[in-house]
Amino acid sequence: MSDIHALDDGRQACIRRIRHDDADALRGFIKALSPRTRRARFLEQINEPSDALIGRLVDVDHANDEAFVAVDAADPSCLVGVARYAVDNHPTEGEIAVTVMDDWQGSGLDRALMQPLMQAARANGLTSMISIDPANHHPMRELAQALGFTTGPDPDDSTQVIHRLQL
Repeated sequence: MSDIHALDDGRQACIRRIRHDDADALRGFIKALSPRTRRARFLEQINEPSDALIGRLVDVDHANDEAFVAVDAADPSCLVGVARYAVDNHPTEGEIAVTVMDDWQGSGLDRALMQPLMQAARANGLTSMISIDPANHHPMRELAQALGFTTGPDPDDSTQVIHRLQL
């Protein structure tokens, strides 16, 4: 099942749950990201994603972790965005990551990807979502603000902030 979303710039994207057969498209997506966007997503520079990384990213249980992908409605083979959460130490809190292809940034795709992710988190009993990001990552700060997240300093790292949303 996928939903078509009209974006702010007039393009359309289909958003659906990630599947195992998205592995090759996901690898291509990561490789096509700019170094700046890859660093913002992975907090380090990744040039060639390993098979192990790709496997972890497509292997979701749809409860403790969930992921949605966006594909270009005009070219369904072209993955243009991914949003995910993973539950770690706190069983009712999911840490999120949202990544949008560079030439799709500013289109509202990040907000469109977050909507089904937040719905899935609520349905799976999560009560909050967080994102830990570099303090100077302005696109994530803007997204967090638009979605109603609160932002505060990371007590463990002064170069980072924590965005938190009560679901």
